[in-house]
Amino acid sequence: MPHIVLEYSDDIAARCDVARVLGRLHEAVAVTESFVRDRIKSRAVACATFRVGSGHPKHFVHASVVFSPGRAEDVRRELGARLLDILVTETSSLGSDLSRSVEIRQFEPGMYFTDGDR
Repeated sequence: MPHIVLEYSDDIAARCDVARVLGRLHEAVAVTESFVRDRIKSRAVACATFRVGSGHPKHFVHASVVFSPGRAEDVRRELGARLLDILVTETSSLGSDLSRSVEIRQFEPGMYFTDGDR
């Protein structure tokens, strides 16, 4: 049930294979301890309207991963570092005018609902 959301400034899509980046993020989560590949949901969202700081850098790519609680802090930190490495590698050709970031979060216990819960 991990969710991966890759948000990016829409202007980089012409210079970066967003589907490839999302696929690599998805795979990195899939091979991480305690995650089940068939339960991972990944999506990429282009942002046409955005602002980064005072305008420099002018572009961004951000990955958020959220999942149920229970993973050790070292597992979460290692996953975050691995995902950031993927973003850096996959977007290195875009130059230094790009902000890259990753956020790892856990759902609050009991606050994730699905239609399968009914």
